[in-house]
Amino acid sequence: MVSTTTARPKTHPLIRLAARLWSASVVALLATLWVVLQRAIYACPALPGCRSDAFVVGDARGLAQLGFRLALFVVLVLAAWAALRFGRGVQAKQLQVISLVPLVCAVALALVGLVWNWQWREGAIYTASLVLGVGLTAASGWLWYVARHTPLLPLQRELSARSILLRDYVTLTKPRVISLLLLTTLATMLIATTPAYPLGFALVVWTLVGGYLASGGANAINMYLDRDVDALMGRTSRRPLPSSRMQPIHALIFGIVLNILAFGLLWWQVNLLTAALALGGTLYYVFIYTRLLKRSTYHNIIIGGAAGAVPPLVGWAAVRGEMNLLPIILFAIIFYWTPPHFWALALMRRADYARAGIPMLPVAKGEAETKWQILLYSFLMVAISIILAPLRLVGPIYLILALVLGLRFMVYAFRLFREPGTALAWPLYKYSLLYLALLFAALVIDHSIMTALAYP
Repeated sequence: MVSTTTARPKTHPLIRLAARLWSASVVALLATLWVVLQRAIYACPALPGCRSDAFVVGDARGLAQLGFRLALFVVLVLAAWAALRFGRGVQAKQLQVISLVPLVCAVALALVGLVWNWQWREGAIYTASLVLGVGLTAASGWLWYVARHTPLLPLQRELSARSILLRDYVTLTKPRVISLLLLTTLATMLIATTPAYPLGFALVVWTLVGGYLASGGANAINMYLDRDVDALMGRTSRRPLPSSRMQPIHALIFGIVLNILAFGLLWWQVNLLTAALALGGTLYYVFIYTRLLKRSTYHNIIIGGAAGAVPPLVGWAAVRGEMNLLPIILFAIIFYWTPPHFWALALMRRADYARAGIPMLPVAKGEAETKWQILLYSFLMVAISIILAPLRLVGPIYLILALVLGLRFMVYAFRLFREPGTALAWPLYKYSLLYLALLFAALVIDHSIMTALAYP
């Protein structure tokens, strides 16, 4: 059967950067509104972070402050990077000037945060924060709009050998993949907090750093083991090992060292259970999925997906030091989310997997069976996400949001199942990423509101 998938034109890197800046700005605006509604300007007196002995995320005001500071940090980094890239990468003076506006707004919003610490009049500070948040969002959206409607030349990148090597080591960790894992880790940490289990800023930082090191090390080892098949696939052939820019043994050593650092850091700064879970995720991903399952059975994603579902367990253990039913169900949600998410991608990359001899479900069982399995696992995922409500582990806000998000996921999966070809695989794949992020955000929102009601 000939696939109906057509090649998608690549979006210019500067347009992608502007889109990410706008998305982060929207989140920062929502976080600012959250702080204002919670009247949380004095929830954390320390700068730039919060001392763990003075900061309790179990309090909704502390949670609002943490969310605001994390969102603003991301915006500041993206805005600075956008100003630099647009300043050097485009000839249009208009774009160069516009790219500076989000950075100015973000810096001003950060300075208002300093004013908070000086305890000026609350009303003026709240008003300035909202105005700057709206301005930041509008400016970044303006930058994105103008960039999309301005002819942009391909970027000419002249990198030194050292810069290329550094970029390749970062590539080994698969930072885009890890970002979603860290989001689920952070969200679980936030919903694990109560006044009895406060969450310090330092614990958040150490857990996320340790999680990145563990996941990044696992990905580096995975690239070492899969370097032969990566060379046969279009989307992976430009990785550091298939393109011979790096010696394979260096990638292996890098991955092992990262995991040793992750285990030691998490044990030292968090607790042994968290360190053991992170290491267990790496071992499962490397030995069970990559070595045992990936090249031998089309059940590889079903069974191997457990490795990507470990972050909620890590986040919960970091705060509570133990396990209970809630993180296990969150593990199950990601476990059942992984097959439809990955099979949608595999439908589009079926020729690559066939060329590499990897028996992904579309290769082994065909397009029709894959679509049916996507629909089945999507239903199971949504059902498990909703079961949290009758178990009284979440409140009504999460239930409503989970139903809305799950219904849209099912619509995508059903349309892919019913319609011929694989044209709808890409929309499903993109929505699956958004779905998981929004579902865990719904958990945090629900927990924050329920905590505020329970501990006014």
